Amino acid sequence: MDISGLLTTFIILLNLLKDGRSIYRVPLLDVSMIDEFIDESRDKLYIILFYSSVGCLDCRDAMKEFQDAAEPFNDPRADVEFAQIDTLRDKYVEMRFNARMIPLVIYYLPGSTEPLKLDPDEAITKKNLLDLVSKNIKMKPSKKPPSITYTSKLVSNIERINKVLEEKMASVLLLFYATGCTKECQYFEEAAQAFKNEVRVLFLRINVNDKPKLIKQLDLRSNPSVKWYDRKKEGRSKEFIGTITVDKLVTFVNDQAMLARNKDGTLKEKAATSPEMNVVVEMNIGNLLAGDINAITAVKGEGRRLKAETNYDEYYLNYYMEIVDGLHDHGEKGLKEESAQIDAILINADPKKESRRLDDATKKKNILDVFYAAAAKNMFQNMNINAGDINRVQLDELPKARVAPPIRGHREL
Repeated sequence: MDISGLLTTFIILLNLLKDGRSIYRVPLLDVSMIDEFIDESRDKLYIILFYSSVGCLDCRDAMKEFQDAAEPFNDPRADVEFAQIDTLRDKYVEMRFNARMIPLVIYYLPGSTEPLKLDPDEAITKKNLLDLVSKNIKMKPSKKPPSITYTSKLVSNIERINKVLEEKMASVLLLFYATGCTKECQYFEEAAQAFKNEVRVLFLRINVNDKPKLIKQLDLRSNPSVKWYDRKKEGRSKEFIGTITVDKLVTFVNDQAMLARNKDGTLKEKAATSPEMNVVVEMNIGNLLAGDINAITAVKGEGRRLKAETNYDEYYLNYYMEIVDGLHDHGEKGLKEESAQIDAILINADPKKESRRLDDATKKKNILDVFYAAAAKNMFQNMNINAGDINRVQLDELPKARVAPPIRGHREL
């Protein structure tokens, strides 16, 4: 932001201080962040101010009025969220929103992703903005949280799900429900919360109240009902059979996606490891440490087979192969450096703000431990010692079996 933009911000903050109020800043977005900011499943009104930090005298007044209107709604339970975008920072604003005249207010009605414009004849004032809020939401800002806290994403039609599947980025667990669904829908949301850090699984829901054709097309025989759409099996679905409970949904997703989550969202022991890969690593570990090309080919070949034939996450199958390459290229040094980086994340990452990063590091640690355990077992066998189940012993020579540091805020593995 240049000097003019900083001056505008300073004037607004100074006026707030003069009025004796606490300083609250409306969030500043980039255009690329709008789709993430607008969550149609949360049943909220979203209001966005487009302004320019340079060369716009009217923007200063509009920003102050916008700030004043937004401040009472600075509560995550409110039915409205405010944000602002500096058009000077993003060249795509005009193209996407036809924002040629600024300042400009765009808003999204609850449950919609269609942008609407505040009437250009209406001045951007606190009163007009609050009128916009009162016309489009039923509850006051201080309303109590809804009985169901949504983690899943609301979709309006099956075509949106097909688009996700076509890209093969994630499998989908889809809930078909009707207005008034409470108990089963709550269980679905709790299961969705357990898998919130899994990027290969999406929990979606669709209200079938006014969709008789869809009910007939998909042969939905119960309401609510749940179907699994596999990212690797386009056009095919598997119906969840039985009573909808959190435990059963979590087990179902773990089985379909080859994951290892508990219903509270924590990772199970050995999460992200593959029994098949573990076997081939153990069988070839001696030759891997010796840099034998046939051993490397064997491990990578099994990884490629599993990627093609199973639902193991390709990212972590690739990690097995990266470790194999690291052993070949850098030996002990490369393995130690990788372990040190993973340990640093487990020790220093904030569980509340970086839970996905911690999960990723934990999964990688589990895979690294497969190699350490196999190497330790191989060494003891070569020494004609019956080591039994060796996993975390300390050795003076390569390879060393690690003792993982305690994970701040997580259980020790």
